[in-house]
Amino acid sequence: MSKHHNDVFRCPFCGQDVPYVMWQSLNTVLDPEAKKQLLEGSLFTAICPKCNETHNIVYPILYHDMENSVMIQLAPDEQCEIDFIDFIESAEEKPGFNFIADMKKNYTYRIVSDISELREKALIFSLGLDDRVIEIIKCFSSATFQNKYPDRKVLDVYFYNDPSYMVRLYIEGNYLVENTFIMDTYSEISEKLKDDINDNSKDCYIIDFNWAISVLTGKEIQK
Repeated sequence: MSKHHNDVFRCPFCGQDVPYVMWQSLNTVLDPEAKKQLLEGSLFTAICPKCNETHNIVYPILYHDMENSVMIQLAPDEQCEIDFIDFIESAEEKPGFNFIADMKKNYTYRIVSDISELREKALIFSLGLDDRVIEIIKCFSSATFQNKYPDRKVLDVYFYNDPSYMVRLYIEGNYLVENTFIMDTYSEISEKLKDDINDNSKDCYIIDFNWAISVLTGKEIQK
């Protein structure tokens, strides 16, 4: 099920109360419009009715993609992350939550720390892709650019689909580089690194750029 409620915050620019909807959990089957808003980037925004300033509101939310058997917890702080892991891993010991333990066998669980990561993960899984492979592709793309342009720092890397699969590199100095990749690349990485990917993602809830670096360099990943 989905859970949400109406809330307000004070606009820091003009002092006006700004209404917004806070989602504690979002079920993609029950609320497809909210999923669409998330992918488009508007779910966490609110516009002040007085000064028209747009605000991003960050709060914990559990994104539940039933079609692809995925749960993603947006955890803005460490305690939220700890609580989610405890909830999943100790569910079988809690009365009435045995279904979580059963779901764990077939579900993918992820933790992200910001809105951009949540949007990216939601997009990846909605397309039926493996986020572990995508993170490795992002890592390769960043390394290739950095080797070619060592004086230009890569700040962020994100997967995108518009309309082709691509990796967007955000470069210091407000530059954007887009690298399109094909499914042959995805399939090749998935097959060649299958064992490393599976070994390093077992019981690992945070699959990100640093995770990909750890897999490629053979360093132990902290679970």
